[in-house]
Amino acid sequence: RLWIGSLLLAASTSLPELVTDVNAALLDALDIGVGDLFGSTLTNMLLLAVLDLSYRRRRLLQEVSPQLASIGLLAVVLTAVAGSAIASGGWGSVGHVGVETIAILVLYLVGMHAIYQDSPPTAPPQQLELGDTARTVLRRGAIGFALALAGLLILTPLLVVSAHVLARESGLGDTFVGTLLVGATTSFPELAATVAALRIGALDLAVGNLLGSNAFNMCVLLAMDLAYTHGPVLRHVSPTHLITVQFAVLSIGLGMIGGGAMAASSWTEMQSSR
Repeated sequence: RLWIGSLLLAASTSLPELVTDVNAALLDALDIGVGDLFGSTLTNMLLLAVLDLSYRRRRLLQEVSPQLASIGLLAVVLTAVAGSAIASGGWGSVGHVGVETIAILVLYLVGMHAIYQDSPPTAPPQQLELGDTARTVLRRGAIGFALALAGLLILTPLLVVSAHVLARESGLGDTFVGTLLVGATTSFPELAATVAALRIGALDLAVGNLLGSNAFNMCVLLAMDLAYTHGPVLRHVSPTHLITVQFAVLSIGLGMIGGGAMAASSWTEMQSSR
């Protein structure tokens, strides 16, 4: 559940960001796209805080795997890399693609592989319903998964056009609209998936989805770079995004503190039992 939540589910619920921000790059609305990514990170951490407050049993982060702190750390590193590229005007380019976005993808792949190697073994599967087999259950899940992804791909391209018009007509600016409005809107799939995971008691799936989405969202910058042919994306965006980067890193760090406290508590209990 930790691996599926932090990689497969996180990547899938981040498809709105991917499609929206690639369209933003094609429309030369870079601040909407980049603002969406950082704003989505803030929204995801807000969702984690709200879910923790509403979780009735214990603190939510005391119920999940300690490995989720590693996913949070990976998200912090990738967000910091993007922020440093904005502050410095980019790290150079390969063609029209920024070196920093390539580095983000490489770090993501290496980090997720390391987390996978360190993940605990999966718990035994639950008993299947009468007449079901593992293959039929897997097929039913794959079909539903594919249909949900198709719906996201169809609807999300409309979002960037609406956001760009709203920013222009209201005078709020692409950076503000992208960070606050688009970032919150594209986080709705994370909200729905996380609440559904909590309802079935899959806490690692729920928290892994939010933290994994924060890490995966930074990889979307490479897709924007590939779509935007006028140079590295992070070289052309507003430095105002650095404020959002700082708060994004801070909010993920606070979540990691909860995870670290949970890991220390588990270690203390284990030592006491010995």
